[in-house]
Amino acid sequence: KLVSQQAPLWARAMLQQEQRLLSRLTHPNVISLLGAGREQNVDFLVLPHLEGVLPGDGHRRPVHPRQYGRLAWVTRQIIAGLRAIHELRWCHGDLKPTHLSIDESFHVTLMDLGMTLPLYRRPAEILSQWGLVDPLGQDPQRCEAPVLGSPPYMAPEAFLNQTLIEPSRDVYALGAILYQWLTGARPYHAQSLQGWKQAHFQCRPEHPGKWATELSDEMAQLILQMLAKQPARRPALSEIEDALVRLEVDSFGEWLVDDAPQAA
Repeated sequence: KLVSQQAPLWARAMLQQEQRLLSRLTHPNVISLLGAGREQNVDFLVLPHLEGVLPGDGHRRPVHPRQYGRLAWVTRQIIAGLRAIHELRWCHGDLKPTHLSIDESFHVTLMDLGMTLPLYRRPAEILSQWGLVDPLGQDPQRCEAPVLGSPPYMAPEAFLNQTLIEPSRDVYALGAILYQWLTGARPYHAQSLQGWKQAHFQCRPEHPGKWATELSDEMAQLILQMLAKQPARRPALSEIEDALVRLEVDSFGEWLVDDAPQAA
């Protein structure tokens, strides 16, 4: 991963953020940092080449019900990676299908951690620390702060720079991913940043059982809880994991390799 000194301030700051986290974290479900440095005014991170990086965000067929057990196992690995990040008091901040790798053995690796943010701080404070706030508006680089996440998967509070960063942001993003994998569609649709913000704040997702008719009501309700507008109403990772273990046990049986979870 390369970032030149001519890149925007936010791009350089995010590369440093990713290096800072990965230098402290070793976990089988999180990408490893092999090295870092600077050559000819270009900062770089050396990361493993991963097979099985999920395709783009175009809509695809939903996961087949016979694959629910495997989907539960895949999701539990995502939770394990998130828990490791949270235990170091960081939030992934940009969880989405294209930031996951699932190899042929269905081993999951979380990657692209440039949006990781320290927990229980406000984004506005961090952006200021990065030098991205120019009160006089005289420096174009300092006036343009990045959107801290990917709008289709951002929790409502992630659109506001004065709200505390909490693990529940990642729970919301994971809920959006599960909804997408199970139904074949995202919970919301929009065409602009403002449209996504409005959708996450004001719209209610359709019940996933409308499309995933064989999904248990317990799992459907859990996903809707993960997508709750208020962070305090979202379940903890441990609660989600318990439900996934039950799903995995209930769905134990024939797992078809051709029906592996894919980004929708």
